[in-house]
Amino acid sequence: MFTDEVRKWSPPIKTEKDALFFLNKVISRRVEQHISFLLRESDPFFSRILNSVNYLIHTQGFVKTNYIGKTYIVETKIFINSKVIGLNEFESLPTELFTEKKKILISIFHHIKSETDFFPAIPLNELILRLKEINLSGFLSNKDGSDNHLKKIEIDEIIRKGLIYTEKKLKETYVSKGKLTEEEHVVFMGVLTDMANDLRDGGLNPGLYEYFTKYFKLLTKEAYLNRYQNILEYLLRLLKEKIAEEISAN
Repeated sequence: MFTDEVRKWSPPIKTEKDALFFLNKVISRRVEQHISFLLRESDPFFSRILNSVNYLIHTQGFVKTNYIGKTYIVETKIFINSKVIGLNEFESLPTELFTEKKKILISIFHHIKSETDFFPAIPLNELILRLKEINLSGFLSNKDGSDNHLKKIEIDEIIRKGLIYTEKKLKETYVSKGKLTEEEHVVFMGVLTDMANDLRDGGLNPGLYEYFTKYFKLLTKEAYLNRYQNILEYLLRLLKEKIAEEISAN
């Protein structure tokens, strides 16, 4: 696969400088793809919003391009030739730009061109995360039109169904077979509820062990790794799969 990329690269690679440029471009693209993959796999809300944004890009005639290791949305197939908007500036864009689903890309492009000196390019992953923060309900709905957007109560219902399903598996697989006590069952549900709320509100904390310390104050990292980590990772996967299933059903 890598050899094919070398053959297809334009202009052809003839010098060491060409080869270094090619290698940097490929590595940057692969890193960005891996980051997007991790975000999609770890967060069902991110995945659903990304699908919706990709649909907007396709139907509204915009294109995606890779620039310095990041994926951007641009208006046409054109080389980015000036400074792009940074993370802090993007997070400072007015909230109202992100609230009307069908006009989000158009509105952001217009704002960047008319109100800033940046090249008109929208960072894809940052856009998804900002939409999740500002307009999650609007991007979980399969339907068009603001009147049909999922309400917060419906998002909470998706979370609730995910937790009910996961608790059922927890009881069947571990509690009923004596692998976990009733006290541990209560702790796991507290941990999973916190995780589900974090998924909805922004994202999981990187250290899953930290979720346990809220309920087991004296639990050591070693004890967590030996007794609880595999169980928690399994249940978390079930929870995310169920949430993704419920999102797709709406």
